[in-house]
Amino acid sequence: MDTTHDTPQMLACHAVAMGQPSDGGTVTPPEWVQLLPAGVFRGRDGRGPYRNDDPEGIVRATMAYQAGADIPIDYDHQLVFSEVNGQPAIAAAWISQLEARNGEVWGRVTWTDKAAAHVASREYRYLSPVFEHGRKDGRISRIESVALTNQPNLLITAIASRRALRSPSAGFADSPDDCRIGEEAQPPTRGEDMDLKKTLASILGLSPDSADDAVAAKVQGLVTAAHSANAGLVAIAKAVEVPDDAAPGVIADQVRAVASRAATPDPAKFVPIAMYQETANNLSSLRNEVAATKAKDLVDQAKAAHKVTPAMEGWASDYATKDPEGFKAWMSASVAVVTPGPDATAGGPPQGGGKLTDTDRAICAQLGLSEEDYVKNIGKEGA
Repeated sequence: MDTTHDTPQMLACHAVAMGQPSDGGTVTPPEWVQLLPAGVFRGRDGRGPYRNDDPEGIVRATMAYQAGADIPIDYDHQLVFSEVNGQPAIAAAWISQLEARNGEVWGRVTWTDKAAAHVASREYRYLSPVFEHGRKDGRISRIESVALTNQPNLLITAIASRRALRSPSAGFADSPDDCRIGEEAQPPTRGEDMDLKKTLASILGLSPDSADDAVAAKVQGLVTAAHSANAGLVAIAKAVEVPDDAAPGVIADQVRAVASRAATPDPAKFVPIAMYQETANNLSSLRNEVAATKAKDLVDQAKAAHKVTPAMEGWASDYATKDPEGFKAWMSASVAVVTPGPDATAGGPPQGGGKLTDTDRAICAQLGLSEEDYVKNIGKEGA
């Protein structure tokens, strides 16, 4: 690989989708991941073309620059934005080895437990390598870092504007004049930084003179909202039983189908509430009629057994209706209170000048009446 060319170097990033299982099962974070495709390619947003015409040279230059240190994989390019938003750049994984395979560049990854869980649950689905390339020819010189992201290739403007990079063996460069090998170039001017901030502020709907913290907070809010929206979409997909990586349009169609089924239920499985209520009322009336019939039969049996007098009939009917088993138990344990024969007339006054017979006394005991009250009541009935 030619490392003496005088082409100014810039940063860019590219989307690489991590493999998904065909059966929709759990993803196992891969040990080896593709970082750069072979030959000439463009970013998802159309930027480029970028040229990977010497993958072995890219591997050598990258490993030489790292000088034994692993290449970091961060979350959402936080290594780039930490200087702006002040948030820590936490590593998701580390690349310890690079290989050129059929013109592509691959890296061997050791994942952190947290990142492995994110990948396994498909909370992160893309890798976005950040690489140096020539400003004019797009030729890639080395890989700087890699990010886990769900917005691949959408950060190229910010990354490329962050700074112009050094040639593979030289310092940072802002312009062709600053690309002298072995010399450190000057950082972007304050005016360039202000132009970038004004552009970002305009895109974000902020005032051009907004503070840096306000711009950074707005960007971070959009990133957080994007993650939340994606999580919400995944939850909806699961609820309507479609793959959680389905396109939004597919999920929306399934939601509409579910809503349509709810609005027009299957008549074989559901009935109108009015019909249900009418059936319930008819069933209740039928049950009451059956209960009343059974209660009448029980009271008639008790009367035939001379255990219920005409005065007790209302009480007996109510008891037999509410608790037929209890009434049966009472009837079984009770003695006859009316004994037909020469000494007693059913329902008539006591014989023998107002004196009570044994049967009369049994009736008093059953009804809880005193003998005097019983005589008075029987007298009234016989009058």
